[in-house]
Amino acid sequence: MPIDERTRLRLRQWFLEHMGDELADAVMEALPPVEWNQLATKDDLRQLEERLDLRTAALDARWDARFASELSSLRLTIALSAIGTAFSSWGLLLAALALG
Repeated sequence: MPIDERTRLRLRQWFLEHMGDELADAVMEALPPVEWNQLATKDDLRQLEERLDLRTAALDARWDARFASELSSLRLTIALSAIGTAFSSWGLLLAALALG
């Protein structure tokens, strides 16, 4: 049976009248503020952690693959730029020598 706030207050009042303030407070602190089936257990948290670990690992793998692809493309761009710069430099040097 789910315990709503009205029932909680009635329980506290009963314990207050029959057991005193200290025990009424202790009992109310022991009751969860929500239904028992809404509380997470250690197993629930462990399963959540496992799912999050799997998602994180998949995300890491995708980022690693994308990074590797981008790095490969960047290496090719740098290599072609260096070759173009070298040919241009040689062309300028040969032109300067021919005019010289």
